[in-house]
Order: sequence, then C-alpha cells, then structure tokens
Amino acid sequence: MCVCVCMCIDITSQNRKGSLIIGSHHEPKNNGGSDDNLRKIYRQCSQNGRTDIVKVVTYAQTQEDAVRHMTIASSLNLPNNPPLINLAMGAQGQVSRVLNKVFTPVTHPLLPSSAAPGQMTVREIQSVRFSYFRSPNRLLIYNRIRKSVSIIIFIIILEITFYLIYMLG
Repeated sequence: MCVCVCMCIDITSQNRKGSLIIGSHHEPKNNGGSDDNLRKIYRQCSQNGRTDIVKVVTYAQTQEDAVRHMTIASSLNLPNNPPLINLAMGAQGQVSRVLNKVFTPVTHPLLPSSAAPGQMTVREIQSVRFSYFRSPNRLLIYNRIRKSVSIIIFIIILEITFYLIYMLG
C-alpha cells in the first residue's frame, strides 16, 4: 500500500487504487500559533474529508504547548473523522509521541541522532506507556476525576516527565 503525503493541497483524484492520503502540515519552529490557527490547520489538512489521515506537527517550547496541541486535536470534529497524527517536537513535546496512536515516528538507539527533536525509540515509548497504564494508582485517580480531561492530561504529563527524567537523565 502506498502512503502519500500532501501539504494541504487540493485532492481531486477519485481513483486512488488503495493509496492512503495524508494531509500534513509541519511547524518545525513554533507551536502552531493560536488555538483557532491550529484548528484551521487541521481543517485544511483534512481537505473536507478527502484525506485518510491528518498529520499536524508543531514545536513545543513548553509542555503546555504539547497539551494544548493534543487537547485541540481531541476536540475536533473533522469530516469523515480521520485518524490524527498530532505531534509536538522537542523534549517538551515527548508526551505527544507517547500518547500518539497513529504512525508515531521513532528513532533507533544505534543511530547517531534522531530525525526530529524529541524523537524517541520504540522501547522508550513502550516503556513509558507500560509503566503508566499498568499501575493501579492511575485507575484510582481516574475514577475520582474522570470527567476532567485537563486534569488527566496534566497527571499523565507529570508522570511521564518524572519517568523521562529518571530514565534519560
């Protein structure tokens, strides 16, 4: 299966022959701007439902940038409800790589450097995911505040930060 990446261009081909179209936008130097600007970028990349996957990458100066990006992405109502790849580059954006569910870019420990700032290995991502989701304490916290998405995201980020500091120095 061929995967094509487009920079929010007009998609007119109706005969894609099994190819996936990814509407993609990268902001490698900034956090994507205002909330409305990020929503606009997602809508442009969705091409009114004609893309199969929507990918938006920003750069997180702070963990709040990464949380804001994930929160906006989770609140969108795009035509045809495409899977979203929402990543925030940089050390402060690593939480977005851990929580991303679709085509998460990874690096390999034997490579001299990663392809993007904050990129993690599969082992690092899986280790953080495993340590977070296996703990019964998470369930207790979740049951008390399960209606508050922002609190849950904050707790996840806090625990991932402590874990990354511990594991990566």
